[in-house]
Amino acid sequence: MVWCGPATVVVAIVRQRQGSGRVKVLVFAGLGVVCVVASLMLYGVLHLVPPSAELDWARRTISQYALMPNGWLFDTATLLLAGGSAAIVVALLRAGLLTRGALAGLVLWVVGLVGVVWFEKHNWSVGPSVGGDIHRVASVVAFLSLPLGTLLAAAPRMREPGARLVAAAAAVALLCFTPILWAVTSEPWTGVRWWRAIPLGGVERLLGLAEVITVLLLAWWAARTARRTGAGHRVRRWAVIDRDSAGDDVPPAGGDRPARWVARDGQTGRSWRIRGGPRLPASWFWCGRPGRRRSRSRSTP
Repeated sequence: MVWCGPATVVVAIVRQRQGSGRVKVLVFAGLGVVCVVASLMLYGVLHLVPPSAELDWARRTISQYALMPNGWLFDTATLLLAGGSAAIVVALLRAGLLTRGALAGLVLWVVGLVGVVWFEKHNWSVGPSVGGDIHRVASVVAFLSLPLGTLLAAAPRMREPGARLVAAAAAVALLCFTPILWAVTSEPWTGVRWWRAIPLGGVERLLGLAEVITVLLLAWWAARTARRTGAGHRVRRWAVIDRDSAGDDVPPAGGDRPARWVARDGQTGRSWRIRGGPRLPASWFWCGRPGRRRSRSRSTP
């Protein structure tokens, strides 16, 4: 017996949105992966095709390719990486896997990539420029914001294998940045310019590879969450109706002893009880963490 009333209608809407949201998560994640893989292929072409293949990849940074005759390949690859990352961020949002801090970090990653393309690095054959300084700041912001945003997204869900995997990838990316940090901080007492103290080009390429792998793992995490839970959006308060607010329109779940349903808000984490729920399958109520369906009912004496 399925009772047709206010609570039934609201819960049914949640289930429909849940299914359509899962498809959207998979679409955005897949689109992001395609763009990121295409950008990797273009970066590979830059290392194999002259004249960019003649560049000393161990010493010269990746953005040096933008100053070469086939520099449009670098710009295209970086914009593809930015667009793919943006699509993956949307997938993560729809899967309910991002906190505000994580969202801010991943958005800064995308903005930093666009800034790297918009402002070219210093062309030392001409001299330093303001655009070159902005390019350097955008690079640092991009390199640091992605792993930090990923760690903030994974921290509340470290019990999940997917969260632990993306957190490990983010930690590796941060470790790849430490040689640059050491070169900058040690310059005052070593007297060696920081870009000469380490093979900067090699370190930057290793860091970039670690960050691209992190982006791909974020897409996998969003798709995995959507497939396993069918989650399409965060749990919202209007997804349930309290007996106190609905009055007699919401009958008890069974007999004369009404059941108590415990739900949790996916945005704030605050929990509340729903008394007198309708006769519906327990899985139709969203409880626990965003993207997961848990419920429990118990009778009160």
